[in-house]
Amino acid sequence: MSNLQITPVRYAIHKKGESPIYGDDAVHLTVQDTGAGYFYTIESISPSDTNDDVYGQGKLSLDTEEIMLIAKLVEKIEDGDIEIPAGNKK
Repeated sequence: MSNLQITPVRYAIHKKGESPIYGDDAVHLTVQDTGAGYFYTIESISPSDTNDDVYGQGKLSLDTEEIMLIAKLVEKIEDGDIEIPAGNKK
């Protein structure tokens, strides 16, 4: 038996039927440990407004539904309902 396991460290929020990786409105939430608790990085991977060939420009516009989904995900992580990899735990 292997000692390896698979643990998600990045979560995608995207429209149903669209790619969670390259969808035009996909948003990724990554959890990191800063030593003083979890740090959440929210990254838009859609093309920038100025160059359709450049992804992840740091500009992020979220609607209410996306914000609520991110808040629910953060709450589940903070409550321990979603396991965080050992290297990223508080």
